Amino acid sequence: MTTHPMATGPMATLTTVSSRDRNSGNAAAFDGDAALLEAASFMGNRGVFGLLWLDLDLIVRRVYGDIAAFVRVGEPVSESLLALIGQEDSIQALKALAHPAPLTIPNVAIMPGASLPAEEASGPNTAGRPATSHVRMNITVFWRPELVGYQVLLGRVFSQDLADHAVEDEIRKRRIADAELARVNQQLEDFAYVISHDLKAPLRALRYYCEDVQEALDNQPPDLAAIHKSAESIQVATRRMGNMLTGLLEYARLGRQGNAVEDVETAALVDDIIASIGRPDRLRIVRRGVWPTIRSAVAPFDLTVRNLIDNAVKHHDIGEGEVMVRAEVSGANLVLDVVDDGVGIPKIWHEAIFEPFRRIDDTRSPESSGIGLALVKRTVELAGGRIDVQSDPDTERGTTFRVLWPLGTRPLGTSPIDPQQP
Repeated sequence: MTTHPMATGPMATLTTVSSRDRNSGNAAAFDGDAALLEAASFMGNRGVFGLLWLDLDLIVRRVYGDIAAFVRVGEPVSESLLALIGQEDSIQALKALAHPAPLTIPNVAIMPGASLPAEEASGPNTAGRPATSHVRMNITVFWRPELVGYQVLLGRVFSQDLADHAVEDEIRKRRIADAELARVNQQLEDFAYVISHDLKAPLRALRYYCEDVQEALDNQPPDLAAIHKSAESIQVATRRMGNMLTGLLEYARLGRQGNAVEDVETAALVDDIIASIGRPDRLRIVRRGVWPTIRSAVAPFDLTVRNLIDNAVKHHDIGEGEVMVRAEVSGANLVLDVVDDGVGIPKIWHEAIFEPFRRIDDTRSPESSGIGLALVKRTVELAGGRIDVQSDPDTERGTTFRVLWPLGTRPLGTSPIDPQQP
């Protein structure tokens, strides 16, 4: 066995034990100092610990161990170990104490490659670590009067730190799962309310119309005109029931379907939507403003614009006037306005209209599902945007729905935009 003194390079070697001694089963090679030095060399070369020797001015004079390979010899130790910045006085104070306790800074995250040139950061002294990787270690500083200097022990943090991180990850995942479960449960409660309350309306209507038919049949002779009228009403009620169920299914599916993001020419898309919507001859639909090409999922954007325009047309009280679709770019959003000159929406309804099956006036569009604005609101929010309504029939006619649609929208399910944005 040959023992070497501490070298000044980053990969100094404490000792070597010949391969003949290790392989021959010679127990003496693992007794006493030889075993201690062999273990220290083994651990040091595998990044378990590292040693630094500092002079009285806290300049690094020697280093040992892979974990300490990033520390520069000949420079202040704080240049490599940023956690020691501001600790110089505390370190210097150690030598003034009769029986000094070491200065310990536990569980410090270190980026070994951060203080090395690019060619060194990925070299052999870093044991294959990339320059951007980091380890966590305990830093302990000792005063060594026999060396007339300081010694620093770098001890890598393993199991406890990893276990703590694993527990934190599990707790975080559980919280996310619990939040998602609460959201789903709330949706189920909302759907249960909708099914038990709102869907009863067309069912009650069907019962009443059937009673009217039965009464007309009981007349002598049967009242055929009343029967035909009730039959038409039954058809309207059943179609509305079907539309409501279809709308409810679409509402439940939102956010679960993947939509590819692509370049969308908004002007061409909106022109196609306008051309496809039926309307009275004297009700114009016009497009104004700036309509750029954006990165977005087409289907959600189409659903939003189409439902807002269709809603403005269906609920226009006189069937004569204008529905304007206007857009402009503001910051990171496309600001989309759908403006009509209809009767308007009372302020007390401004929140309720975005709930499934809430209708201000059942006499208009009796076959409507009543879920269009709820679909729009959920679609916009899942895309990371926001929608609101501006209308006050007490002061003037008309309604404006404003949508903030993020430019470069990702698939449904992104985070909402900054609520402070205009």
